[in-house]
Amino acid sequence: MSIPSSEFKACTAWAKEMLQTGSEPPWRHYRLMQLIDAIEAIEAGVNVTIIREDSLEQVQRQDADRPQGAKVYRLETVPPRRDGIQVQLPM
Repeated sequence: MSIPSSEFKACTAWAKEMLQTGSEPPWRHYRLMQLIDAIEAIEAGVNVTIIREDSLEQVQRQDADRPQGAKVYRLETVPPRRDGIQVQLPM
């Protein structure tokens, strides 16, 4: 699922408009700032992770050039941590 950038821009514009009124209570002002920051982070992540056709072709060429039986370690094949440390993500 892909969200059009126009939706991000519309949401950011709305939040900035609400902030400019100056009539928002402090808790809402803080939440609007968080919303703007979250949208900017999402947009930055989307821009970083765009897969172009030429990059897919390059990976396929690299796979084809690799000798038979060569070990390939990709990020998705890394086994999970076994040291018992649990990772806690921020809420």
